[in-house]
Order: sequence, then structure tokens, then C-alpha cells
Amino acid sequence: FSTARGKVTEFVVKLELEFEGGIHEVIRYDAAHGGPHKDVLMPDGSKYDVVPYHNLGIDEGFTFAVSDIKENWAFYTERFLRWLKAKEKN
Repeated sequence: FSTARGKVTEFVVKLELEFEGGIHEVIRYDAAHGGPHKDVLMPDGSKYDVVPYHNLGIDEGFTFAVSDIKENWAFYTERFLRWLKAKEKN
């Protein structure tokens, strides 16, 4: 993250899994493209969903992103691994 005068001006917060010799992004928050949003990522790296947070400024979006990943990392990880297993079956 970057700050100016004590406020976050840009950020990226990620949940990543390391397995099978690689690092895989599961959830990515950032403030690119007009404001804070969450990218929900599939095992192939494509976006399953993009959740905008129009009501949050960049500073608040950063705080929200860190809190959300701390609180929900187990759910995000489990879902990602379910999607991975389903992909492997096909």
C-alpha cells in the first residue's frame, strides 16, 4: 500500500495459496479502476466475480480488505479448493 498524509492512496491485499509448486491467488482487493473492489478468482486465474465497494474510500477499503481476509480466509480457501477439485474432475 501507499500513503499520503497518513491516508492510504492505493493498495493491493491478497489471499494466496501455495501448493503444487506454485502460488495461486484466491481473493484480491485493490483500488484500481475507480475504487475499492474485490476480485474473486478461480483456480485458472480467471475472475469468478468482481464486488465493488462504492461506498468506501480507498483508506476504508484497505481496512475492510484486511479485516475481511482475516475473518473469512478459511471460507475463501475451502471454496477455492472445492472449485479446484471440480475442475480436476472435468
